[in-house]
Amino acid sequence: MKSARIFNNAVVKLLMAGMVLFLVVLPAADACTNSEINVGVTDSLEGRVVAKVLKVLILERTGVRAGVKYFSDSRQLDAALKNKKVEIIVENTANALKLMKRPPKEDPLENFQTAKTIYKQERGVIWLKPLGYTGKANAVTSLLVTEEIIKKFPGLPRVLNKLSGLIDRTTLDRLKGEVQGGAKDIRVAEDFLDTKRLI
Repeated sequence: MKSARIFNNAVVKLLMAGMVLFLVVLPAADACTNSEINVGVTDSLEGRVVAKVLKVLILERTGVRAGVKYFSDSRQLDAALKNKKVEIIVENTANALKLMKRPPKEDPLENFQTAKTIYKQERGVIWLKPLGYTGKANAVTSLLVTEEIIKKFPGLPRVLNKLSGLIDRTTLDRLKGEVQGGAKDIRVAEDFLDTKRLI
């Protein structure tokens, strides 16, 4: 009887030690997941769909939790980027050049290169590879990421650039249609990324 009590006490001590170890180690192992990146998009169905794709991709590929903030227009989106309320935004070159008071050219790729140069030099913001869709003539839509967040998460551009060319206008309209049809935007994003083998 005494030996059984000693055995039970030993088991309890082992369990307690295990729980303490679990509680001490868990926060360290989960530290990356508790980090946050803020994604800014315009408050539209298009913006919501793309934001959810980004949110899921970032979490699944990096373990970093991404928050999404919605803005009424490109001017507010740009202000949020300037004021460090967001670290990633979805924008097109037509809006960007207008905000920077630079006239757009006929060639979309020339506009893209101009925007890339200006934003890097004047704002410390990097334009990633084009997503594949645009809503305006001679414009390119892309993700803009601050150099500050890239220093914190160096692998982030490589992860986000996996979307390059995958979201063309046809694909985006299909994803929007699924949400309009009643599907949850987060599920639509997950299914899209799964189909493309990105998660």
